[in-house]
Amino acid sequence: MEQSRTCRYRQGCRLRDARAELNVPYYRYATGNGLSAPGPKCCRAALRRLSAVEDTFATGVHRTWVASRCVSMSPAKVGLTPVRCSACQVRNGVVGSRCASGASAAMKLGVYSLFLATFCIGTTEVVIAGLLPAIAAEMRVDIPTAGFLVTGYALSVAIGGPILTVLTARFPRRPTLLALMGLFIAGHVIAALASSYEVLLAARILTATAHGCFFGLAMIVAIGLVPDEERGRAMSLVFLGITVANVIGVPAGTYIGTALGWRATFWILGGTAAVATIAIALLIPGDPSGDRGVISVRAQLSALGNSKVVTSFAIIILAWTALWSTLTYIAPVLIELGGLNEQAVSLTMLAFGAGLTVGIFAGGRLADLAPTRTLIVGLPVASVLFAVSLLLAHNGIAYSATILLLGVALATLVTPLQNRVLRGAAAAPDLASTLTSSAYKVGIAAGAFVGAGVLNSGFGYGAIPAIGLVATAMAAVVCWLAVAADRRNAMAA
Repeated sequence: MEQSRTCRYRQGCRLRDARAELNVPYYRYATGNGLSAPGPKCCRAALRRLSAVEDTFATGVHRTWVASRCVSMSPAKVGLTPVRCSACQVRNGVVGSRCASGASAAMKLGVYSLFLATFCIGTTEVVIAGLLPAIAAEMRVDIPTAGFLVTGYALSVAIGGPILTVLTARFPRRPTLLALMGLFIAGHVIAALASSYEVLLAARILTATAHGCFFGLAMIVAIGLVPDEERGRAMSLVFLGITVANVIGVPAGTYIGTALGWRATFWILGGTAAVATIAIALLIPGDPSGDRGVISVRAQLSALGNSKVVTSFAIIILAWTALWSTLTYIAPVLIELGGLNEQAVSLTMLAFGAGLTVGIFAGGRLADLAPTRTLIVGLPVASVLFAVSLLLAHNGIAYSATILLLGVALATLVTPLQNRVLRGAAAAPDLASTLTSSAYKVGIAAGAFVGAGVLNSGFGYGAIPAIGLVATAMAAVVCWLAVAADRRNAMAA
């Protein structure tokens, strides 16, 4: 007896019988071990745009038959043949669900290999600031000119990273990660051997472009290595590489550069990046489908127009403007207003780094449990902390304590925001993830710029926390409006 089920995504295809023959032209969707099954073309397009199944098309690690997601009956009832999960090589009798052993120990080690890579990336970006005097002296340039090694890097991450992501969109993720790490290592070798300032600047631009593309791609790969209920923790571990870099990597790199010369820092970072590359090659499986599918630039840009993506970027920029307006001028606030010395400033920054680490861990867990509630509560908490710091600017110890708490509060938002971006841009997860990094760079630059504007307008250092108060309050309003819109859209659907 013929069975008929309407496609749940209302694309017009119907399941005709137990052999999954469809009354529309179908394609054979290859799985990791070469098996295939019929699936409707209409649903393939629909699924790429639905956040509810973004794991199927965004992660590229456990791809499943489109038919099992599309038709409104269970795969077992349809009679589809069980497939072999390419990541763990275990037979999966329920097509369309993640294999229970997909979060194997080896795959979790793959996430740690990405952590090591992002640790190298985070250290490379910031350590140059502590090496500028030595570099300027050897290259015979002044400090402002040498400062372009910092500015040029940030601009290359923000601009070059997304461009490179678009250019590499058609290639499998794992080989792309390895190629990007190769560029990253090459940039360090060129920097260590640079005979002129221009060559060193070019090496920094090359390294930064690889950085921008790699970080976004690593986030997508990381969430594909673990079950859905652990994706927040996987993302937080990748972010943690950047945090640990600021707490441990940058001070260590600066010390090595001071003791052994700035070139030694680049050699050691390049060697560490090589170790991370080998770990990625050994521990991260290839894409089961062989590629990510060819998505046009127009389609990717269209996906970025999703309200979840736009509002998340706005929140990131506002929150990081708030944070970096305070951090950029923390030394003069603590010394001139708080009465502390330079050593106390260093201890405050160390405590802030510890707060970031705690916040990243907490945010990863909360992103799995209550991501929306974390954003709704976290932003007002940050606003309150900025208000407190505004009142305590003349008390150095109390001000330092609020900086620690701000590190925890704002870092907690990082993973839920990244998760929100990926759910909103399911059709272009790689580009969206890379642009998330660009949004943070914009917020950092905006924080320093707005802080300078406030000081140049005649306000003292005591007014700096007011920037954070206003910016986080604006971010909270954006968040509340965005969540309300999401709920309306969900009810309308």
